[in-house]
Amino acid sequence: MRILAISDTHCQHLNIHDRVTKYKADVIIHTGDYTYTGTPREVHPFLEWFGSLPFKHKILLNGNHELYMYKEPAVFRSLLAEYPMITYLENSGTTINGVKFWGSPITPTFGDWAWMLPRESKEISSVWASVPDDVDILATHGPAFGILDQNLQSIPCGCRQLLTRVVEVKPACHIFGHIHLQGAKALRVDDIKTLFVNASTCTEAYKPKNPPVLIELDEQTRTAAIAGRP
Repeated sequence: MRILAISDTHCQHLNIHDRVTKYKADVIIHTGDYTYTGTPREVHPFLEWFGSLPFKHKILLNGNHELYMYKEPAVFRSLLAEYPMITYLENSGTTINGVKFWGSPITPTFGDWAWMLPRESKEISSVWASVPDDVDILATHGPAFGILDQNLQSIPCGCRQLLTRVVEVKPACHIFGHIHLQGAKALRVDDIKTLFVNASTCTEAYKPKNPPVLIELDEQTRTAAIAGRP
């Protein structure tokens, strides 16, 4: 199975259309922050674009910037209902050809954004506890602590409790975004046996310069690697 990962496009999806559609993949996944503030005016054009992409399966997460949709979930659900070809994950999962995906928008709190829970809290630990033991592809908006999560000040911004759960579950791949500086980077941590992918498309300057990341999942061995060609 080939999985194309993007994230943090921030209303600039049309600027990356040609770069995205040159890839051949079974699944495309966007791990959130496809808008600036999540208003219907921002969300609707993105859903129209994402739903029209030439990939059989399309998986979407929200991120902390989808603020309006967080405050008005009924509005979001009504918009999403117009695009049945999109699978939306919110602390939930889906199975595609036997491959188990699970996704969450949750990140540790900073500022007044959406889908955030206090760092080192029981609430955020409870979310990660719901990650299935047998998940193959874990998708979250934010990173696990210490893995492709450093900001411009070299401060790790990831979630410690998420890292604990990833170590327990050992998914084939963990896809995320949120920290633009680490965008379009992959890292394998041998003792965890998981391929970590920061799929952030935008840079720190909110320029959509980072390429999509194409992941090859061996469905027999349940191991993931970066694909060598589009």
